[in-house]
Amino acid sequence: MAMQFPPEVERWRPTVAKYFPPELVDKALWTIQHESGGNPNVPGDGGVARGLFQIQDNRNFANRPDAAWLDNPENNIK
Repeated sequence: MAMQFPPEVERWRPTVAKYFPPELVDKALWTIQHESGGNPNVPGDGGVARGLFQIQDNRNFANRPDAAWLDNPENNIK
């Protein structure tokens, strides 16, 4: 049985399920809840952590995508 999250997080379930194996969907949603509260526009760590998973962009890690790419919710979930 799937865990239930606030609506701000549940709205991402179909997209998460598209990229994560079924057994990891709830874990991914839990992470989204605690990192961004389901808000894809919230910046963290002085603006270098982006999107639903709060992934740091290429300002601190040269091999990471740029902020614009990470700001797209689907890209942030992939």
